[in-house]
Amino acid sequence: MKLRPGSLVPILLAVIFIFASRAAEAQTGGIAQRGAAPTSGPPGKVSGTVRRADDGSALRKAMVTLAPEGRQMEAVAVRTDGNGKFEFADVTPGRYQARVQRNGYVPQIHGQRGSGPGLTITVEPGQSLEKIDFRLERAGVLSGTVLDEDNEPIEGVEVRAMRVRFSPGGRERLVTSRRASTNDLGAYRIPGLTPGMYYVQAGGRGEGVRIGGATSAVGYTVTFYPGVATREEAHLLQVTSGNETSRVELAVRSTPTYSITGVIVDAKPSSSTRRYNIGFASGGGTAITTADRGDGTFVLRGLEPGEYNLIGQVFDSDGSPRSGYRSVRIANADVQVVIEIGAVASVQGEVQADDGKPMSFKELVVSLQPAEERNVSPRGVIDEKGHFAVSNVPADKYSITLASRDLDTYLKEARCRGQDAMASLISLNSAEVLDDCTLKLARDVGRVIGTVKNDDKPAEGMAVVLLPVEMERRKMSRHISTAQSDANGAFELRGVVPGDYYAFAVTPSDDAIYYQLEFADRNRESATRITIKPNEAKSLDLKVAKTR
Repeated sequence: MKLRPGSLVPILLAVIFIFASRAAEAQTGGIAQRGAAPTSGPPGKVSGTVRRADDGSALRKAMVTLAPEGRQMEAVAVRTDGNGKFEFADVTPGRYQARVQRNGYVPQIHGQRGSGPGLTITVEPGQSLEKIDFRLERAGVLSGTVLDEDNEPIEGVEVRAMRVRFSPGGRERLVTSRRASTNDLGAYRIPGLTPGMYYVQAGGRGEGVRIGGATSAVGYTVTFYPGVATREEAHLLQVTSGNETSRVELAVRSTPTYSITGVIVDAKPSSSTRRYNIGFASGGGTAITTADRGDGTFVLRGLEPGEYNLIGQVFDSDGSPRSGYRSVRIANADVQVVIEIGAVASVQGEVQADDGKPMSFKELVVSLQPAEERNVSPRGVIDEKGHFAVSNVPADKYSITLASRDLDTYLKEARCRGQDAMASLISLNSAEVLDDCTLKLARDVGRVIGTVKNDDKPAEGMAVVLLPVEMERRKMSRHISTAQSDANGAFELRGVVPGDYYAFAVTPSDDAIYYQLEFADRNRESATRITIKPNEAKSLDLKVAKTR
């Protein structure tokens, strides 16, 4: 993409854009749009204005970023002038995402409603897009102080503004929107918040964790406003546009911190130099810090009482990492542990096409989802003959799923130990090898196209969600289909698993409440009932639903 001289911005801005864009994508709960590769031809132009959402006045010095779809590192940016106007000249034809941010306002992607993913912009050869406009909402602020049990201010404690978020399949988790640390007066200020309801949390694991070295002997227990230990007891706080919710005070209790000293042991002989990693396994992923001692020993300091899931890894120069896991509970003393590499389970089996016809398994991945998000989600690829192996699996209970970008394929049946592995969890013990799993994949997916209207006008940026009528299917993320309506209110749902559904068109929300398992039943009267048969293409017109 070519731009006029002087329109390039420092690389740092592009990096900020990337992280912010990814954060926005994470809030959409799986709603996504397909893109097309840029085309050739004479360059086009993209221009528009940025205004305040409340009074429509122009916003100067707003940073507008234009990024080719799927190529965020090529993003470029310009600032709005005194009239809130911006322009990108000499834009290579293709698909783009436009985003704007300004201090004191909620960042926004073009076409975004609520927490939705926004719309892509298609620039045709020689085309001039002149009304790519934005209306920014003033951000809110949370502020207050953190005191200890003696009513004295604490410096350096992290405070988090948190919101509940649901994901397809009904999983509920508490996620951090933004965070800040207290100053020497115990004061904190968390700006840039999207208006809504928040939990405020301070203290907890991670405040002073160190891999080796010295750290503070005192930590602070996890505390929610107004000074309680659990979310169930906590009070929600409302953040409003352009206002500061202040005097949010938390009293946290100090607690001694302890250490976990241990060694990573690998019985497999090696002729090369090894590298060891140690970290925490949680939330479907891992947080790893290198234990660079060369002999597998490690010390984790600054840990408060609680349960920790540790992951140790060994790297040889001639192979992929091998893992070991260990759950550790700290009560009131330091702990010593041994993490044995290879003391993990594995799941093996074969994959078959439901229709008996040849199938390409490229880019298909078998995934094990733990019963609780505190553990990792191990994965394994499927070879060309349909065999798969998921290794390095910590002892736990799992559901088996298929991870794929291919919307034309879904997991129809899974059997392990002769039992239905989709209806019930697989329980795995340490060092167990489960090698009799059979997965059947189907390709008879349906397709739904249609429009969304609000007061007989096209409704742009709405989340269109198909939720299975059966509760058990609602728990399977692959059986939930989502899309977003475009500027004309049109939408397309591809790869719909055959079955009975409730269809909703709703404004995207930060908590993605429409993925909550009871949402469909609670709002049944606002839904459109639809049945998708194998390989069926269907048309569906929706109105924006009023839900609760």
